[in-house]
Amino acid sequence: MRSLLHLIAPAVLALPMLAFAAAPEARAYDVNIVSPADLETVFSDSGDVQVHASVVPDLAAGDRLELLVDGDSIGPPSPILEIPLYGMTRGEHVLQARVIDSTGNVASTSPPSVVYIWQASLRFPNRASTAMPRR
Repeated sequence: MRSLLHLIAPAVLALPMLAFAAAPEARAYDVNIVSPADLETVFSDSGDVQVHASVVPDLAAGDRLELLVDGDSIGPPSPILEIPLYGMTRGEHVLQARVIDSTGNVASTSPPSVVYIWQASLRFPNRASTAMPRR
């Protein structure tokens, strides 16, 4: 019995070390929405906006970027840092980017960035074309 205990005890003590060594190292990222800038007004009748994010250091293999608009994900996480948005409605929107690591956990989140979408009047859609020419 005593010899069996001498054989099992080192293996049992080594198990937590093996689990710790096998765990992937979590990376800290600095994530920001670069464009459009915070509090920027985007003039787009179609509501199309190109969002650019920055991630420092570069994304590790398996890590992805997810864009949130008004708190909702706009699609699956992707390694691409330039994300097109289509058909945004007029008004205020909050953009946020977050890094999802290879295990599916949120590794880092950008500060919220407020963006205003400006669109021509719905009541006067031709206002721009009937305006008086500038002198």
